[in-house]
Parts: sequence; C-alpha cells; structure tokens
Amino acid sequence: MTVKPQQARINGQIIIDQLVRNLELGRFEMGYSILLPCIFSIYLHPDDHKRLAGIQELIKEDASRALAARLAEWNGKQPLFKRGKKQKLYRIARHDWWIEFFADSEDVVPPGDVEIHSELNDVPQPGYHGIKTTLIERETSVTEARVERDPTMTRRRADQVFAEIRYEDDPGPQSYFVTQNEVSIGRGGQAGASNR
Repeated sequence: MTVKPQQARINGQIIIDQLVRNLELGRFEMGYSILLPCIFSIYLHPDDHKRLAGIQELIKEDASRALAARLAEWNGKQPLFKRGKKQKLYRIARHDWWIEFFADSEDVVPPGDVEIHSELNDVPQPGYHGIKTTLIERETSVTEARVERDPTMTRRRADQVFAEIRYEDDPGPQSYFVTQNEVSIGRGGQAGASNR
C-alpha cells in the first residue's frame, strides 16, 4: 500500500505570521518616524483561495489586530542606553490596514503556500514596488509577468470618485482618482497661485 505525503494546508495563523514578517521587512526609516507597509495583497493557490473564501473577512480582521498589536508594541518599547534621545514613531500612511486576498492566476504559488505583496501607501506607482515575502523555502521570484500586473486590480477603490485625472509621462499613461470633493492643483501651496 502506497501512502501519498499529505500536502501542506495553509491556515489563518500562517497567513497572519507572514503578514507580520512582511511588516517587519518593509520598514522605511525616515528622520523622525518609521513608515510601515499598510497595503497587503495576499496571493494564494486557487484551491486554497476557494477553500478560504468564506472566512477571508475573519482572517482579515484577525490580521488587522495582529498588525496593530505589533505597531503598538514597537511604539511602546523604550530604547536601551539612549537616554535623552527620542524614539522614532512607527506609523502607517493610511488610516487603517488594507488586506485583500487574490487567487494566483499565474500558477506561481503552490498549494499550501502564500505570497504577499505590500506597499507603504496606495498611491499608484508605475511598475512593482513594495516588499515581497514568500512562505516556506521556495525561492522568491519576481517575474516580468508579475511586474507588469495591472496595479488597479489589487487596489480597493474609494467609495466615491469625484473625477479621474489622466496624463502621460515617461513610464506611459497614468490615471489618478480624485476621492475628495475639493483639491488643489498646481505648485505654490495655500498662498500661491493654484487652480481649484
């Protein structure tokens, strides 16, 4: 009788552990604070994505709590041997975490594995940006197909879009969604000449 080895099964704790690991790897140090990734796109094998579809919201809720707890832990630590020096504040660029699950359509993520792409903010940038972490001892691979993925597919749209600004620059055509009812366009700040 031949027994097949059991395939690894992904679970919520593994996903959350990898999100926290990604948070740690994605630190962006500045002068007075340390910015952390807050946009997380989680890619699962299609079978795993289908199996977890009914509980993704619960995993997102737990993951948000775990990320917030790690942020609070880092902000609560007092530096050793640095008297008088202020500790840098850990923070995120958004009001809250954005976590979304996607089925891997490029056949890169094996069953029982997870791939996470993170960004510091949700401002669309041309090309791939952010920290990518991969579970298990699989080699990380950023392929040209993964780099060219449409970034709008992994971004949650605002509830209300007032306008769309389209322009073209060196990387190619760009678009920006205006999600506030009033914006200033131009250079010069509040007192300078600008259009509203």
